[in-house]
This record gives sequence, structure tokens and C-alpha cells, in this order.
Amino acid sequence: NQIFTHIKENTDCTPAIPLNALVTKIKQIRLFSYNISQSTKNGNETEIESIVNKALELTYTKMYESYLSKNKINEHEADGIKKALINVIIDLRDGGINPGLHRYLLEQMPELTFEKYQKHYQNVFEYLFKTLKKEIATQLND
Repeated sequence: NQIFTHIKENTDCTPAIPLNALVTKIKQIRLFSYNISQSTKNGNETEIESIVNKALELTYTKMYESYLSKNKINEHEADGIKKALINVIIDLRDGGINPGLHRYLLEQMPELTFEKYQKHYQNVFEYLFKTLKKEIATQLND
């Protein structure tokens, strides 16, 4: 409230904060110091962490079998995809994901253009994202 009051009273700007841009910037600055295991506080969160970690591992295995071992992607690309999937998981835990799924991969590969993403990575990343969601659902049902 103080931020909005300050903006209204001291500037000519509309009192609005672009939350997606703010969250993206905070993630870029703070992501490397964030440890997923630090977020576990009680038994329920530990169970969720276990489910998510198993789903991630199964998704990584699928990525290796379907893409990396067949030289459809290289180690650098696989590493970027892994980090992007971790960011997706963090956002899912925090209440939602970025509406532009491609942004997760573009954050990991700054040299990547959107056109190259669409041409080379979109199908791979969307498939692995669907696989991750399916694995989480499977783990929850078991």
C-alpha cells in the first residue's frame, strides 16, 4: 500500500507494478542462491518434494532416452532444459506458471531467439513439460 501511495502522490505514473517483469527479475537475481531442499519445513512438504523430485528424474530420463541419446539435443541444451523445468516446478509451487512457457527456456539460453526456440525446441520442451505434469499426477495417484 505504501508503494502505491508513494506512486500516486510523488509521480505522474499510474500506480501499477508489472508483476511478471518483477518476478522474472527477482528470479534472475536470486535463483542461483535458492535451494529447493531448503523449502521443506514439515512432513507434507517433504512428501511433495519427494513427488516432484521423482517426477523430475523420470522426465530427465525421458529427455535422455528420447532426445539426448539420439543426438537430437546436446549436453548444453539438456542442461538448459533441466534448469528451465526446475523453474517451472518452483513457479508451480508458488501458485502458477508463466503464461509463455518458452520464457523458461529463454532464461536459460539467453542467446536463443524466439524463432529458433519455435523451430528447434518448442516441441521438445512442451513434450517434456507435459511429461513432467503427467509424472506428478501419477505420483499423486500412487
